[in-house]
Amino acid sequence: MKKLFLSTIASALTLISTASLAEDALNGFTFSGNVALTNDYKFYGFSQSNEGFAVQGGFNINHESGFYLGVWASSIDFALDAAHHLNATPGTFEDPATIELDVLGGYAGSFSNGISYDIGGVRYGYPNENNMIAIGGELEYWEGYANFGYSFGGTYAPTVSAGINVSPDWFGETGTSIYPHGSLAITLPQEFGLYTKLGYLDVSDIDYNYFHYQIGVTKSFAGLAFDLAWADAADDCDGGTGDFCQGFIFAVSKKF
Repeated sequence: MKKLFLSTIASALTLISTASLAEDALNGFTFSGNVALTNDYKFYGFSQSNEGFAVQGGFNINHESGFYLGVWASSIDFALDAAHHLNATPGTFEDPATIELDVLGGYAGSFSNGISYDIGGVRYGYPNENNMIAIGGELEYWEGYANFGYSFGGTYAPTVSAGINVSPDWFGETGTSIYPHGSLAITLPQEFGLYTKLGYLDVSDIDYNYFHYQIGVTKSFAGLAFDLAWADAADDCDGGTGDFCQGFIFAVSKKF
């Protein structure tokens, strides 16, 4: 399955490169893509790859009006960590999911005062979905989001952002989720950057809520983006073990 995933990403990036050559003739449409390798795929502070490596990639179709559509995928490992995530008993899952495939769409732009916005929705999908015996619900779910940002410019060009994600029926059909979040990033000399992120997940129906944060440094080199960060979260994130919500994250990525 992972070989199929890698082949799919490679094919998608080939299509992106071909389409980009003809973007001037596509009536305002442009194409963009990305590919990444990380030692731990953390989502809302929780490891989706069982604290192992993950290969990721996706592409977007963007229109000059601000509308966009995209797909994004990552290798995952739900054999053990999904059970911890929802306080279920390990070993109660059949055919654990190994791929996440998301479809997203929205509208992005900026106001006259320089504040940017991005409003849309995403469908989190798992093609070889886990049979959720312990929970009784499907993994796949919808989420809406609204994000806002502002860059102050100047020497360090500090950029602040804030947003909220809401799902009517979260992962495993566990009820309504609310995820407010924010970040701060600054640029440094020699194409370095420094950033911090903070988020709070609340799934009230199952009394599951916690804060998490991430602090990292970035570096651009030879057309690649490198990211080294430390992530941590409150004990409720993984039932108090800290195994899946804490640790260093290293990632290398490239945009097309």
